[in-house]
Amino acid sequence: MNNIYLIGMMGTGKSTIGKLLSEDMDYAYCDTDTMIEKKFNLSITEIFQKFGEEVFRNVETEMLKSIDNSVVSCGGGIILKEKNRIIINNSGRTFLLVCEVDELLNRLKGSKTRPLLNTKDPASFLNDMWEKRRKLYHEAADYILDVNQKSIYKVVNEIIKEIEND
Repeated sequence: MNNIYLIGMMGTGKSTIGKLLSEDMDYAYCDTDTMIEKKFNLSITEIFQKFGEEVFRNVETEMLKSIDNSVVSCGGGIILKEKNRIIINNSGRTFLLVCEVDELLNRLKGSKTRPLLNTKDPASFLNDMWEKRRKLYHEAADYILDVNQKSIYKVVNEIIKEIEND
């Protein structure tokens, strides 16, 4: 398998960058959250409420196993399960997209599809989430890209350069 995985926090641009990257590289495109939503015909929030996180993560693992020669935009929590990190590490290159919390909040404000941000203090929530996941993200990543204040085109070009230099 030769996939290109995009991992990182919500709002880092994984889906937008992934779609553009797949077109530029003539790869198929997959978004793990969208694939799971289609499988269940429910939103991620509804899947978590109805079936729980464990079922969601197990389905996520099965989806990962089935993906080949694709650019894959991964759900933010995909790295929480060790088996997912192993699959990702053994089946392609992984790019961690990193963005400051203030920038994430700016990108995500007004989003109706981010129920995790419906808290009293979204900035603290995102900071806490990053601190809990940072080590796992870094362990899973082959490359780390700072996406703060960068256009999606610049990030896509940086990824392509890294792949070509490999």
